[in-house]
Amino acid sequence: MLLEIDIKNFVLIESARLEIGPGFTAITGETGAGKSLLIKAVEMLMGAKADSGLVRKGAKQAEIQALFAVPESSRNLLEEIGLEADEEVIIRRIIPKEGRGRIYANGSLVSIKNLKHLMRGLISLSSQHEYQDLLNRDRHRALLDSFCGLEQELRAFQHQFQQMKQIAFELKKQRKVLQSREEEMERLHKEVEAINKVDPKEGEDSELEQRLQVLKASDRLRLLGEEVYRKLYGKRGAVLEVLADCRQLLTKMSELDQSLEPLSNELESSIYQIQETAYGIRDYLGGLDVDPGLLNKVEERLYAIRQLKRKFGPELEDVFEYRKKSVQRLKELERLENDLADLEKALAENENKVIDMAKTLYKKRLSGSAELAKAVEKELEDLQFYKARFSAAFHVPDTPTIKDITPQGMERVEFVFSPNVGQDLKPLASIASGGELSRVMLALKSVFAAKAGMESMVFDEIDAGIGGETAAKVGEKLKKLAKFGQVLAITHFPQIAALADTHIQVNKKVKGGTTFSEIQRLEDDERIEELKRMLGDEGEEAASFASRLLKESQQDEN
Repeated sequence: MLLEIDIKNFVLIESARLEIGPGFTAITGETGAGKSLLIKAVEMLMGAKADSGLVRKGAKQAEIQALFAVPESSRNLLEEIGLEADEEVIIRRIIPKEGRGRIYANGSLVSIKNLKHLMRGLISLSSQHEYQDLLNRDRHRALLDSFCGLEQELRAFQHQFQQMKQIAFELKKQRKVLQSREEEMERLHKEVEAINKVDPKEGEDSELEQRLQVLKASDRLRLLGEEVYRKLYGKRGAVLEVLADCRQLLTKMSELDQSLEPLSNELESSIYQIQETAYGIRDYLGGLDVDPGLLNKVEERLYAIRQLKRKFGPELEDVFEYRKKSVQRLKELERLENDLADLEKALAENENKVIDMAKTLYKKRLSGSAELAKAVEKELEDLQFYKARFSAAFHVPDTPTIKDITPQGMERVEFVFSPNVGQDLKPLASIASGGELSRVMLALKSVFAAKAGMESMVFDEIDAGIGGETAAKVGEKLKKLAKFGQVLAITHFPQIAALADTHIQVNKKVKGGTTFSEIQRLEDDERIEELKRMLGDEGEEAASFASRLLKESQQDEN
């Protein structure tokens, strides 16, 4: 419920602050006084697009702030945009002359998207735009579902429908894969066979690189190795020969001085180690292969492995991983036909389930539509449509197939209306009169409010195109509607304004060559004066009639 609204520097409004109570609030004033600015301010609070032209001339920014009481059923909307689920929320919108605007909810910055999401559960605006929206038959099915309380059942149906679509998509994808399966399997078989033919071993590429390097340097290695062997062992005066002479000398010295025995032993050990090194060099040279044929074989093997790495690598480990995945994929493709059969069976089962759920949904909508028609016709009768007929027309295939099903069901729903006896039921879009359309809208709003309650509701031009007697009925309906929630309505009829619990007047004044709109809440005597103005008569008879209207309104409340 809207508790308070504060408007500053908004078009013609310099400053206006209103406390708005529960029940029915009427907004009146002369044509052009600025009543529509209140509606525009509400639109800003609901997330409408703003521009710098809304800022009053001479001001840097416009500001609209409102305090709402948040019903328990809507507090989750606050949590969904990251705010605490408080009992009240303050919405503040700043529209600058230059730069970007800002929106706050309980002091926290929020986006336009989040503002619209939050306000959807707090306030609605019924204007000529929404009346036109009522003519859109695509909205009618959702309205019927709301009346019938089918939202949860519709969500369950849509979940099943989406599941069916997912299976159908997977099946289509698998069929496409099946069409190219042979080609893919042939390719994978060739690739696995190519890897198996080479059959590389882990780390083999590094080993071959090292071996190739040795083979290419074999001549150089032989020359160097033979030189080392000769100097250590294989020529007169070699290292081992010199060391052997030294050993004999040191042995004789240790016989004379036993303290030299450890040195003699160390030299003996060194001779053995160098001798082993010489033998090792000899054996290495004996095993050194200089066969050109072996060099070619190593190069060919290494080339084959490099080709695998280039195609499936870059590393040899990647080649092994690619082979592993290819083998797995081949197994999957071999199982594809069985999987395809399972998917086809699952799709058929889901399609049948979707059709059954759509039929159930249709039956409940059909049953609920009769209750809706009866309720709307009763409301229309209160609005002086004594013989009007209202119904929901269903367009449904005789034998529905899955192709006829949409995420909303299998039928198309369209509200039809006949205002007079003898006239055929026709789509709401055929209603030419704005007065008739506004009354149909009011009847629907009343029915939905009685069924499920409502948020704060603002009516603009609800009394367009109607006469005085009908206006009284519209006022009574607004008064009755306000029992289910707060109602604010702009009206030109004193019969409607007199029924309001709260009366707000908008006046236009000129100060210092500048036009201002002033907004004030009227008390009893002030209300009588405003009703007299609306009656277009300043005489005593008009004052008496205005007093009687207010008195009768208060008596009706009692």
